[in-house]
Amino acid sequence: MFDAFETIITHKNHVLSRYSFLIFIFGSIIAIAHHYRNLLTRLQTTNHLLETQISLINHSKLMAERNEQVFYNIFYSSIDPIFITDDQLHIIDYNLGTAYYFTFNSKQLSDKNTLFDILPMDNDSKLKLKTTIAIYKHHVSCSFKQTVRIIAPYNASKHLLQSYTLHVDKLNYNESPLFSIRVVPIKTKLDFMSLKWSRGSYTIDSSPEQADLLSQRLTAALYYFITEQGSELIRTGIHEMLLNAIVHGNKNDPQKKVFVKYIFTPRKVLIRITDQGNGFDHISILKKVQLHDNIYLKNHQGIFITLGAFDYVTYNEIGNQVTLGKNVYNKEAEHET
Repeated sequence: MFDAFETIITHKNHVLSRYSFLIFIFGSIIAIAHHYRNLLTRLQTTNHLLETQISLINHSKLMAERNEQVFYNIFYSSIDPIFITDDQLHIIDYNLGTAYYFTFNSKQLSDKNTLFDILPMDNDSKLKLKTTIAIYKHHVSCSFKQTVRIIAPYNASKHLLQSYTLHVDKLNYNESPLFSIRVVPIKTKLDFMSLKWSRGSYTIDSSPEQADLLSQRLTAALYYFITEQGSELIRTGIHEMLLNAIVHGNKNDPQKKVFVKYIFTPRKVLIRITDQGNGFDHISILKKVQLHDNIYLKNHQGIFITLGAFDYVTYNEIGNQVTLGKNVYNKEAEHET
């Protein structure tokens, strides 16, 4: 009897062991399947995120290429001076607008090592710009504007509008970043006192382009005192006298210079232009032009225009220096005085 009972118990244990093993197998399969399903879900999520990141990278790349193209279009076509500098403001490159605006040739510009050589700033502006560049050096992106005041313009780059806005953009993100600095003159309206005893001088090459630029700069400071039509007439007169100095005085000799001095007050404009030529018989020519001699008017239209633009036009004895003078009237100045 005991043997029979032991046999039953043993058989039952074998059956239970088999069922337990099967349950263990199926449970393990279910657990593994659940685990792999979670892994597959995570893999799909990761794959989706990766595709999203790749899409963002491709989009960023396209935007970067587009921005680069836009930048180069601006860089090469803008009339505003644009400099490429390192974080110490050493000049790496510049656009054609820089050479045109500052009337420098490539050799003169190559001699300029830093931005401060071309735009000498007051100490506050210089310190602020250096500090800002240092702060943004390690930022992922950088774009800011800063107003600076120029205190000692260089040679032919001198002009009357002394304030600029610098548009600064970071071009790359490595340890030695480059910056694009666009120089935009601030065209603020000048009050009548701002030109009291304003004086300065220019030295330009025998270049019609520089004559055109200089005549525009000299006229720019007078728009508050003179009508637009009168301002254009004065600009034309200055331009004609500069061309006469270059063409007839210096004979287009690239080695010769034209020297210009000016004095502006709220009541008077004085401009003196001197070339390095041998002069001419200005007395007889002025008399003929003033008498409206047709032959002389045809050959000396520049002098005729200048006589109409200025109240007086006088030459030195040999005729290589002309002084232009004009009395100006300003309602605001009259009211306040």
